[in-house]
Amino acid sequence: MSFLLAAFLVWLKVTQVHQLEFYHHQETKHIKPALESDSFMKTSKYKQPLILFNSFLQSVFHALLEKHFQNPQVEFLHESYQFKDGGAVALDWINSFPNENDKKPILIISPGFTGDRTSAYMYGMYNKGLQDGYYPVCLSFEGSTIRPLTHPRLFKGWSGQDIQEPLEYLFKKYCIDQNNQRKRQVFFMAVSFSGTILTHYLGAEGDKHKIITAAASVCTQQRQWISNITLDKSYFGQTKKFFGVFLRDIFANNVGVLRDLFKKEHDLDLDAYVKDKKGVDDYILLIAKMNNFHDLDDYYKRVSMIHSIPKVRVPIFYIYSKDDPVIGHDHIDFKACQNNPYILLGITNKGAHVCHVESIFKPSMWFAKPAIEFLNSYRVDF
Repeated sequence: MSFLLAAFLVWLKVTQVHQLEFYHHQETKHIKPALESDSFMKTSKYKQPLILFNSFLQSVFHALLEKHFQNPQVEFLHESYQFKDGGAVALDWINSFPNENDKKPILIISPGFTGDRTSAYMYGMYNKGLQDGYYPVCLSFEGSTIRPLTHPRLFKGWSGQDIQEPLEYLFKKYCIDQNNQRKRQVFFMAVSFSGTILTHYLGAEGDKHKIITAAASVCTQQRQWISNITLDKSYFGQTKKFFGVFLRDIFANNVGVLRDLFKKEHDLDLDAYVKDKKGVDDYILLIAKMNNFHDLDDYYKRVSMIHSIPKVRVPIFYIYSKDDPVIGHDHIDFKACQNNPYILLGITNKGAHVCHVESIFKPSMWFAKPAIEFLNSYRVDF
């Protein structure tokens, strides 16, 4: 028995460190600044806590101790942007608004599908961003847990519309001086589903894009119809059930704003629908109806960011974990990523979904370190 225990502990120790496996275009010059950065390469090893040796333990630790990841020294300074066609996004600055007299860059951070500005994984990015001299700002879409709808408009994962207007607003307000010259850079850090929106935005902009210098995204589905296979099985269906409850709450909490739209355009009684339907596909179908998709298959295929990956013309770093229990890794299109010289793909063996927990005594997540060091390699204000 003691031998088995000793062997198990040795195995834990041997498998504790995970090197990022990099995939990229072999002749790229666009991600060369990162690949030649000592600071970036020093963060490319992920060391997991011994007792959190699989994705289930990481996920449970993340969920149960979420508040322990938060930093009480983080203060949110609120600003918002009103879309031209109605609705709004929240822009929460971390600790301070940009100072017009310096050139420190802006770091836009956008949470995942069920997240908001206070989600556990957000604090690692806030902390690293502040430490490295950025002005971090959290961009939260309407429909998130703290953003009730003011207009019948939900985040549009198949386009970059939710990013384009607020990004242009931030750029004009904080990044242009009195002589109409650029005075600071803009970087973007996206989590999970917001990475889909970011990729579609950058793909649509293509060569004409001038605002974002570089970007990073963690655990974002490339081909959603494939990642759904993992989601269906994740923790015996409990993860998908959780997403269903989340989406149902969005519609239930905003029935007053959405009721007329569904009645007039789809002859659907939304009040009765939310009382009867609980599945994630039930509510994705409503989003599909709102935006003229044929059905769920049409939605999942067209929302997938794989269609925009070949058109991205901004250096971007995608981070994944092979043991991701929510989206898996079969959805990753290695060929498409390696064919685009602006893309760096990094994968670890362990890390779960938006976790990569590296400490249990002072809870923190590792992925913010390589992500922001990647961005640092493109800064000009140092």
